[in-house]
Amino acid sequence: MVILLQFNAAPRLAFGIMCRATGLPPAEAARNITALCEARLIIRTSGAGSFTESNEFTINDSYASRRLKIKVPAAADRGAVAADTGATYRRVDEDRKLFLQATIVRLMKTRKRMKHEALVSEVLGQAQGRFRPSISLIKKCIEALIDKEFVRRDEAESDTYVYIT
Repeated sequence: MVILLQFNAAPRLAFGIMCRATGLPPAEAARNITALCEARLIIRTSGAGSFTESNEFTINDSYASRRLKIKVPAAADRGAVAADTGATYRRVDEDRKLFLQATIVRLMKTRKRMKHEALVSEVLGQAQGRFRPSISLIKKCIEALIDKEFVRRDEAESDTYVYIT
């Protein structure tokens, strides 16, 4: 809003002048101006690509909207979005591992003994409604449960797992 108010003083403003007049850091001003340009409220009249001190902008006098209020979506900081996305993927992966481990324990608790292929196919069947787990992820979850001593390998048959009560 403070950027749009600068156009009351002059019809054409440079990027550097807008930064100084608003007191916004150049990176934040660039994000906000980009959002205003995408909403077509202001028009970039000079320069392309990244923002420099001499880039000029004008207010779009031909802008028209049927709405009384308009919403300008804030342009997100790409660095922060990438970091949030990475953290989200890590949390989803951890939740999926816990879901698979709980599914394996639930199956082993009811069956007491299962062959590897049968266990993997049952886990795939139960997880099918939520996501498609990879077989290597299921194997890692089985190994984690062996380490936690919920499940052990049968001494006589190496491809059979036994639930530890």
